[in-house]
Amino acid sequence: MDVQVFNLPGLNTYQELARARSTRGQNSWLYHCTSPYPPHPNRHIDCFLTESRLYPWLCFKLGAQGYLFWGANIYRGADEYKTSIGPFPNGSQNPGHPPGDNWFFYRTFDGLVPSTRMVSFREGVIDHALLTLLEQRAPAAASEITERIARTITDFERGPKVYHQARTEILTALERRGP
Repeated sequence: MDVQVFNLPGLNTYQELARARSTRGQNSWLYHCTSPYPPHPNRHIDCFLTESRLYPWLCFKLGAQGYLFWGANIYRGADEYKTSIGPFPNGSQNPGHPPGDNWFFYRTFDGLVPSTRMVSFREGVIDHALLTLLEQRAPAAASEITERIARTITDFERGPKVYHQARTEILTALERRGP
């Protein structure tokens, strides 16, 4: 198997398998589709916005080399501005999805625009890239900062200020250590 794809509880449970795969040059990815539900983080409209930013941090913490989301725009003939769960073209709501689960971009006359959840996720991807750089220079510092944000898959920071402070701390550490 080229890439092993785990959901969040699965990757958490099988971290040793994911690490062993990594040492053999094989990838393990984190997969996300509608669940898990609280107390786990999610990227639904009714979740804290920082939970979207958290997913790349969880990839870093759990050693995932990639992230797979089931669908960023599953319009199925629906108007994403009128419904966040979008009925199928035949009007069916079955299977339904949690609020916003299938809308991460919105159509406009000028093309697609990202939702605030997608913008938050992008910030998490930037955090992940910076953490990866820091890990190469100071593994303990990268691990310590990550543990403050994502202590476990159900115990994590929700306030945006903490993420901004962590980003500043990472950038300061990278600047001190140089290229």
